[in-house]
Parts: sequence; structure tokens; C-alpha cells
Amino acid sequence: MSHIESKESFNEFIFALLIGRSKSGKSAAAASFPKPFKELDFDLRANGIKNAIQQGWLSGDGIDIKSFDPFGGFLQVQDYLNTSYINNKNGVLSFKSLDIGSITSMLRLFDLTSIRSRKPGKGTNIAGLAMTDPGDYKFESQATHQVFDFLRTLNCNVTAAAHLVNAFGKVDPSDPYSPSIVKGEKLTLTDKLGENVLAIFDNVWKFSKEIINSKEKYYVEFSSEIAANTYGIPPMKFDITKKEFYPFIVDLILKIRKGEFKAE
Repeated sequence: MSHIESKESFNEFIFALLIGRSKSGKSAAAASFPKPFKELDFDLRANGIKNAIQQGWLSGDGIDIKSFDPFGGFLQVQDYLNTSYINNKNGVLSFKSLDIGSITSMLRLFDLTSIRSRKPGKGTNIAGLAMTDPGDYKFESQATHQVFDFLRTLNCNVTAAAHLVNAFGKVDPSDPYSPSIVKGEKLTLTDKLGENVLAIFDNVWKFSKEIINSKEKYYVEFSSEIAANTYGIPPMKFDITKKEFYPFIVDLILKIRKGEFKAE
């Protein structure tokens, strides 16, 4: 990999999964990437970005939000990706950075697409509500891979947000009556799909928020049990409170490449 002399000459595209609890700073981090910036909003709120702008963490200039109706089906997503792919091939892509907010809500759109496509009388219904079944999960997995296969081809930065929750396990796995305890964290996806999503991204960065002395502090980890990176960033927590994330990560990458990084 070539040596980078300055932030201005950094022209590599970042492809990263941003994980963390709700309100941990993932959206604000994504929206700090180079503009024009496109937010693919599956949450129908994009509150993380809007709040960061209102609080002065980010400028709203160059940020465009494309919302997807969860009942609009997968074809609306596929059409948008097809258009972006063609524009990219023709050198007229309209954005430099793209973010998916969030994978959890995107998967809900996929599930609704699969459920609504069933033939009458097919699938399990409880109290009038259609329940997901193995066929829906297969569609969910295939659609997810198709989305990221498209996004990998684009000449831009790509980030995606995913939520974390506690992962529980039994104190004694051999005892069915053994109490459950928190054994780590996992994505809010099925276990198999969660592992597949983590495998798609070489860069998985974990964001967190803590209240210290009655003040909100925001942190990021690039290497941990669940986080990983391709830049040689060591396992430690970095304070990113009120910092624009993209300039921060570029500066960190350059310091590591130049041998100038020192853990504080």
C-alpha cells in the first residue's frame, strides 16, 4: 500500500460496518464522511444525523436522505441500486459517501416483502399476523448479500449501521436448568445472518456512549472481540466526543502508517 503524506491526498474508499447500541454515535460518524453524502434511510427517521446537525456536530450541507417505505417492497431498493450502479459505470455517481441506516430496519423491509409475496393460505398466521418462516430468512439473506454486492462496486465510501444487543448463554451449557448470563454482544440479526454480515466487512467498528460526571462521552473501538480493522489500529477505546469522525479516522490511519501513533 502506498505511503500517504497528508489528509488531502487520502483518496481511498472506506467500506465499514458501524456497530453499537442505539444512540451511540454511529449515524453521526457516518454522516461525517466526504460530501455529497447519501443516507439510505430504512428507519424512516434518520434521527442520528438530524440530531448531530442540530447539536452542531455536523453541517447539514451536502447531506441527502433517501427514505424507503418498509411496505414498498424490495424492488424499490433494487431499482435504486441498479441506477447507482449504472451511474457509477458512467462516471456520474452523485455522491462520494453512502450509508445504510440501519441494517436491522432494512431486513424488516425484506421480511415484509417476502411475507406479502406469499400465496393466500401459505405460511403461519397467529391472530391474523403473518409470521416469518425459513423461506423468509432465505430471501432476507439473499437480498442482503445482493445489496452489499452492489455497494462494493461503487466508487465511494460505504458505511452501514447495525445495532448491538446482549448475547446470553447458560452458566452450564450442559444443564437445561442452568441460569442465563450475559456472555457478550451480538448484532440484532439472526445468529447465522449476523455472522455473515460481519464477514462481509473487513472493517467493523464499535461505537459506545458513557455518562461520565453527568456528561455524555462517545467512544469507538477498532479492534475487540467483535470489532476489526484493516489499518493496524490497536485494541483500545478512542474518545471521539464532539469530533467529526471521518477526519479523525483518516488522521489516525496516517499516523499509524507513518509510525507516529502513540497510545495515550
